Order: sequence, then structure tokens, then C-alpha cells
Amino acid sequence: MVYPDRIIGKVIFIDGYENVVVNIEKELFRVSGKNRPFSINFRSPGNSIHEIHQSYSDVMAGEKLAVFGSSGYLEIAINQGKASSLLGLHINDTVSIDFDTSF
Repeated sequence: MVYPDRIIGKVIFIDGYENVVVNIEKELFRVSGKNRPFSINFRSPGNSIHEIHQSYSDVMAGEKLAVFGSSGYLEIAINQGKASSLLGLHINDTVSIDFDTSF
């Protein structure tokens, strides 16, 4: 679902490495976000991500990150870790991207 300051998606796939794929596409994020600061939120407070990285190696081992994968969908991952298990994310869980309204 798309709102002026929020996109709400669902986990649609978890790969063999436990990277989590969300049904939010890169182009939708770009158009809706309008280069505003954002927070990717899931499960419980404190698990937010505030940056989209280009690759897993952009962060230290064990750190969570978000990337747009080759499929064009948002992926939540942990570099050299198992995001699904460690973050408690499962198929059909809700993931939201909240955009800063002060911009």
C-alpha cells in the first residue's frame, strides 16, 4: 500500500541465506521517497534501517542492511548472517518505509 509518506509491503520470499525479499520495488521507493530521509521498519522498534546500500560488503560483518536486489525488490539482510532468523522476519510479515514529512 502506498501513502504520501509511507509504503507498506510484505515479505514475499526468504532465500537460502535467509535474506528477506519485500514486495517494494526500487522505482516505487524512488518516486514515493522524493529523496527524503526514511526509515525502514519491521517487527520491533530498534530494527530500523535508514540507508539503502549498493552491496552487502558496504557494512561490517553482522550488521543489518537494505539493498535493492537484482530482482528490483527491497532486500533486508545481515552481512554474513541470517536476517530472517536473527531479525525474526517471516513470509507475509509487514515492512514499512516511513518518509520524513519535514522535507
